Amino acid sequence: MNWKRVHQIVAGLVFLVALGVYFTTVAPTASFWDCGEFIAIAYKLEVSHPPGAPFYMLIGRLFSMFAAPENAAFAINLVSVLSSALTVLLTHLIVVQLVERWQGGAKETWQHLAALAGGVVGIAAIYSDQLIQFGGQTLTANIVTMSVFGAIVMYITSMLSLFKLRRSEPGMERPFKAPFYPWFPLFALLGALICLGTMVYYNLAVAGVFFGMLALGYIVFIAVKRERETAPLDEMLESAEEMQLERQLAAKAKAKA
Repeated sequence: MNWKRVHQIVAGLVFLVALGVYFTTVAPTASFWDCGEFIAIAYKLEVSHPPGAPFYMLIGRLFSMFAAPENAAFAINLVSVLSSALTVLLTHLIVVQLVERWQGGAKETWQHLAALAGGVVGIAAIYSDQLIQFGGQTLTANIVTMSVFGAIVMYITSMLSLFKLRRSEPGMERPFKAPFYPWFPLFALLGALICLGTMVYYNLAVAGVFFGMLALGYIVFIAVKRERETAPLDEMLESAEEMQLERQLAAKAKAKA
């Protein structure tokens, strides 16, 4: 099977579906706030509020030239329709490339299908926003909330790591300073803990899912300890010195064999 052609067809279908969805939901005329302003400046080639949008203005003016004056707003809104559909296409292609790279290059049928499914399912999830609701929120709102949980937990982890390293490795060379240590980092840590508590209080169900996934990930991390210890180093993650050391050890092992 010509998988290159299959990838092109699936990417084209993703683009057409996105284009159809955005076209059927596009605003027929000017709306409030910046949308109406940008339509006006594009049609009249005026100047918008800082920092301006000259490229959008020129593209919008180009689109409006193919429509009657009373349909200028609709024509300029089509700029967003087309650019959003192209964004969906680009996102799909990026996801497929990432999955194939993670696989080490798709060779088997199931690998190609997995890569394509990763892109298609990701895009489909965006359009199922109103269909999938959890904890009183839509899918997009829950994704954003989960991202906030992740950011706060990572921030807390970084602050705890700072205190841990200062105690266990006091002589370690540090390229960045922590001003007014320990009071500023302690204040930041307490603020992050308060934010986390507030997020959990107002998003209890999503918090349960987040920490459940976190615990599951940690269990998997422990379960694959042996595989991690024997796995070859990744050129994208390891330093040149570590890669050179691994090659030397592999050469020695091969010479002994």
